[in-house]
Amino acid sequence: MKNLLVMWSALFIILGAVQPSGTSRIHGQVTNLLGERLPEVRVDARKASGETFSTTTNADGLYSFDSLGSDQYDLSFSSDGFARQDVSLRLGRGVTQRVDMGLPLYILHGTEHVIHGAVVDSEGRPLPSVDIVAFPAFNRRLETRTTTSDAGEFELVFGEGAQYVVLAYKEGYRVSSKAIVLWGKFGGPTIELTFQLERL
Repeated sequence: MKNLLVMWSALFIILGAVQPSGTSRIHGQVTNLLGERLPEVRVDARKASGETFSTTTNADGLYSFDSLGSDQYDLSFSSDGFARQDVSLRLGRGVTQRVDMGLPLYILHGTEHVIHGAVVDSEGRPLPSVDIVAFPAFNRRLETRTTTSDAGEFELVFGEGAQYVVLAYKEGYRVSSKAIVLWGKFGGPTIELTFQLERL
């Protein structure tokens, strides 16, 4: 398989800039692992002394702590349905620090989610014996595998709700991938996926 897809359990990016006023600032954006902006995420900034500042992200997933002093800060990002993420940084005097964070979903146990799909070629003809691999976006080791039938169809059953990456690949064709989210503690309706593979 020539293409390699890697996704992290949490993605954070830290960028710094000088702030001429002498005070410091931390700001950034919070998304899920599909890059979708997350509003109403609680963000805490805790100083080494224990003093804590709190805010929430706006409709665009943006947050900001202004007029901060130089110190060591522990940032915490939390929201219902997502796993909390933490990151530490040293904030210098007069510095603006950008910290973007990607939150992974909680995995919910004891559920059943079904994905039914089909794979066709560029002319819409069913493709048999296509390898289908699905795994949580943050843990490739928990992958599930199957192959398409003679009719080009496949079915995957998951016991956990999470964000998943689904790959379809067959020798002589380009790899195709889709990212999906399976919600709900008690499973949900069957999700239909169709892949169209192009020849190399």
